[in-house]
Amino acid sequence: MSGILILAIVGSVFFVAIVAMIIWQTVRNARRMQGQEPIECAEGEITSKRQEGGLFYLTFCLSTGEEKDLRAENSLFVATAPGDYGILTFQEMRLVRFERKERPE
Repeated sequence: MSGILILAIVGSVFFVAIVAMIIWQTVRNARRMQGQEPIECAEGEITSKRQEGGLFYLTFCLSTGEEKDLRAENSLFVATAPGDYGILTFQEMRLVRFERKERPE
C-alpha cells in the first residue's frame, strides 16, 4: 500500500510540474510577442490624461479624426498637458514617444 501512495505522490508532483511549465511557457511567449507589433507614427493632440492605479494614460485625437488611448511612461505623462500637439510614436496601446510641434494652420 505504501508503494501506491508513493506512486500517487510522485505522479501528482509531475503533474503540477508539467502544468507549471505550460503556464510559464505561455507567459514567456506572450511577453515576447508584445514587442512584435508594428511601431506607428501619427500627428495628434492630447485631449485628456488619466491615471488608473499605477498606470498612466494619454488620450489623443489624431489628425485623421481617430481617437487613441495610449499607456504612457510616467516621464511622458508629467511632461505633457491636454492641448499639446505633436507627433506621437506608438506600438499597439503603448506610447513610445511624443514630440511637440507647431499645429498646422
